[in-house]
Formats: sequence, structure tokens, C-alpha cells
Amino acid sequence: MRINIVDRRRASFRIRLLPSAGRVEKFAAKELAWYLYKMSKSGICIEESFTSSAKEIFLVSTGNSDEDSFVIEAGENSILLSGSNPRSVLFAVYEFLEHLGCAFPHPFDEYIPEKPTIETEEFSMQWKASFRERGLFQAFFLLRKNLDFDGFIPQRRLPQIAFLAKNKCNTFIFSCDYNRLDLWDKFKYQIMDELLDRGLKIAFVSATMDFFCPESSEKDFGEYGEESYITKCPKWYENNVIRPDLPEVQEFIARRYTDFLLSHPEFSTITFAPRKEIISKVFVPENSSLTDVWMSFFNAVARYLAKYAPGRKLSVMVHNDLLSLGESSIVPEKNICFIFRTDDRINMHYSFLAPENAEVKKAFDLLAAKGNEMYFINGSGETGELSPYWKMAGDLYKYCKEKNVVSVWEFGGHTYNILALNFRRCVDYFCCTRLMADENADTEKCLEKWTESLYGGSGKYIAAYYKEMAEEHGKLASAKSFGAKDKWLTLSSFRRVQKNLAFAKEALSDMEKLKKTGEKIDFLEVLTAKSVKYSGTAGFEKEDEFMK
Repeated sequence: MRINIVDRRRASFRIRLLPSAGRVEKFAAKELAWYLYKMSKSGICIEESFTSSAKEIFLVSTGNSDEDSFVIEAGENSILLSGSNPRSVLFAVYEFLEHLGCAFPHPFDEYIPEKPTIETEEFSMQWKASFRERGLFQAFFLLRKNLDFDGFIPQRRLPQIAFLAKNKCNTFIFSCDYNRLDLWDKFKYQIMDELLDRGLKIAFVSATMDFFCPESSEKDFGEYGEESYITKCPKWYENNVIRPDLPEVQEFIARRYTDFLLSHPEFSTITFAPRKEIISKVFVPENSSLTDVWMSFFNAVARYLAKYAPGRKLSVMVHNDLLSLGESSIVPEKNICFIFRTDDRINMHYSFLAPENAEVKKAFDLLAAKGNEMYFINGSGETGELSPYWKMAGDLYKYCKEKNVVSVWEFGGHTYNILALNFRRCVDYFCCTRLMADENADTEKCLEKWTESLYGGSGKYIAAYYKEMAEEHGKLASAKSFGAKDKWLTLSSFRRVQKNLAFAKEALSDMEKLKKTGEKIDFLEVLTAKSVKYSGTAGFEKEDEFMK
């Protein structure tokens, strides 16, 4: 049976909330009403009542679970969007809108069909997120205190926050190198309302340990004062590197970290680790090892945290030389959560499970064997241009589930955009959000949904282009080993895939040309040309200077 939600620009249904509905459910109702209006130009009422009306779309949260799940039940007179928490109600709204034909492929580009009649068949569905926390993020470089920070400018940032929620990512991740935790307190007002409206978790991802024990006034971003500088505590340092093996250093840093964690309840996670430059330079006592020194240090901080902030986890970011932490003979405290972050030792031209990445995979397996809670941060922003990460991510996520990883985040690089510079990771991260939500999602169907919504009538040719690029990449990668960021496409391969782009341009409708869809295809063609490796191509002794 067909259900008419809007019939010839006249709304047949109301949106109902319970009077007890909170901020996020109310925002979800407004989002649903707004997009139904965009589609049909028909206004739809939102009411708060315990009593059901004749025809209603009922939005309700059944609790406040940390796990995201929802149920959609669409019947003749009632459509139920029920979530395990308020945030999941919002996810159910976006899922329902996608069912009606909407798509959210890009923070600054969404597809909203225009139709005076909005209808659907009776249906029901259930969804539960594969990973507890899911997010895309980028990082900022701010080395000095007085540099301007404009990473939260609303015009740039708010569409990206909206994109996360529309694609079922539940975590906003702030990452800033060199311990700039202070930037959050100074600028969070610019985005906090948008995060609260969507019920998103907030995580700070960086090597934060040095924030709590600065070396000098220039690096004292927390304005702690001179009591922990090298000049005041020389016994705490060996060759100007702090000594994590000393009990007084452990207690000092643990206290400051715990105080910061307790004073910032909005953060679900504040990662903890030293910056990469000092990991291997610390003093190692006799009959010990580098991995044992750091594991002992993290255990000491975790014990302090368990005493003064019970229930909170010490989120240790395992990166660079800390990747060997799994080799430590010391048993980690149970309240340590390991956040494994792939670094430049992983070759993003290949699957995480490929032989080219055996060293990093072994380090991950050893750490996972410790039995502690595990997160995975994938450095997919380091992918070579147009490497088919959209196709490779599925195997990684399935492996993460096998190893009981609870949360997955993707790192887009050092840029203002979660989809990387010029949103060039757009197709990859659209597919990733689907895979984070369901590790068994069909990646090719995700690709086709993305291309159709962003490229309209030419979408099938763009999908064919990406599939052919993936095939070419597979052939070339199996023939030789690429460097992590190498250009990889041959000139002959470029000419083959270029045909799909030409067909895509020819298939554009007049309306799509007005929407400048052709410019998106032109941009993709330029990006493809930049991926060509001219050295090694017959007829080219050197890289073509023009293409640089």
C-alpha cells in the first residue's frame, strides 16, 4: 500500500514528538519538516503531545544508550522513527529522507528531489551501528601561541558538522598538533550549538602529554607557569627529554591530565601520548626496554585516573615508535583504551591487510591481543591521489570487527576539510561512512549512490570511471610496489578511463549543466591527469614539466 505523506503540495501527516522530547529530538523534527518542505514546498506541522493524531510521523527516543540504533516502521496512518538515543532519532530522520530520494554526498552539495507528492510504500527496517564511534577528521598545524586560528569559521565548519550527522557519523573530532588543547576553550563557542543540536560526541585527538608538562613559556599553551619547565625541574629530564620512568613525573602529569579531563565533560575522549619526536629518546633504565618504560608510565597515569575519575578511560594514542607497545611484557591496566593510529609506515596504496603493510598489521595484532578496548585511526589522508580507498576500506573494517575494535575514525590530512583538500576524498569518505555504520555494506552500491546524487544523469559513467580506475590500480599495484604517496596512473590507463569522463559530459542534461555538474567532471579529469606517473611511460624521459 502506498502512503501519501504530501499529496499535491498538501501535507497528509503531522510530525509528533513527546512533550519530554529533548534538544536533539526537536532538532530532528525541524530537519524532517525542513527537508519535506524543500522537496514539496508544503509546510508540515510539528506537535508535542502524548496523544497520537490521525496520521503522524512519530519521532521518539527509547533511552540514552551509547550504542546507536534505530527502527523505522512505515504504515498507512503512522510512521515511527524510533532511536536508541536522541542522536539515533536524527539518524533515522536522515535515513528516512534518503528513502524518499534525498542524498547527502558532500558538505556543500546535497540532492533534494522536487516533487509535489511525496509517497512511500509500507516498509520496516532496523539499523545498528557496526562501530560505537565513527568520525572523519582533519588536523591543524599551529606551532606558536599567537597564530590566528580560523578552523571553526561557521561558513566552512558547520556544513561539515551537518555532513557527519547526515551520514551517521556520531563523533566530531578536533585534532591539532603540538598540544593546542587551549584552542578548544577559546573557540568552541563557534560550533558548540551545532554539535549539541545533533548530539554528537566530541573527541580531542592529538599527542597531548606535552601540554601538561611544557618545556618553556613558548610551549606553555595551558598557561601552567614555570613550575614544570626544564629550568625549574632539571631532575625530571634527561638530555632535555622528560623522564616518564620517574614516579614524581608520572604523578605530576597524571594529575594535570585528570584535572583537565574532569573540567571538560563535553569530551568523550582526550587522547594521551607524547609527541613523536621524544618517544624513542627517553631514558631507559637498566634491565628495561623502551616499550616497558612507556607501558609502565601509561599504567601509572591510568591508576591515578581510576582513583580520581572512576569510569573514565585513559585513551592512549599508539603512533610512530609507540606502535611497538604491543611487544611490552607489562600487562596494561584495564582502564586503558588503545587508539591505534597508522603512520607513514603504512602504504595507503595497498589494503591494510596486504603484504606491503605486514609490519604495521603485526604491531596492530600484538596490541589487540592485550585485550584492552581498541580504537582505530586510519591515516587515509595519506592515500596516493585517486587510489581506490573506497574499495579497500571494507576489508579493513571487517578485520577491525574481528579484532574487537569498537570505534573507527578516518584522518583526511592537514587541511580545513574533513574530505581533504578540495574534497578530493569525497567518494572515499562517503563510502567509509556507510561502512562505519555497517561493515557489510556493498561498496559498489555506495559508489553508485554517491555518483548518482552528485552527477545526476551522468552518474553511471562516473561510477564506471571509478570502477575502471580501481581495476587499473589493481593491475599496476600487483606489477610493482608503489611508494606510499606515489603517482601511479600510466598515460595509456589515463586515456582509457578518460573515455568514461567524456561519455559523462555528453550525458548531462541542460539542468545539470546549469548546476555546473560539468565543472565537477572537469575537476575530476584534472585530478586524474595529475595522478599520471610520466616517468616510466614510453616517450617520457622525465616527468612532464607542464603537468607539474
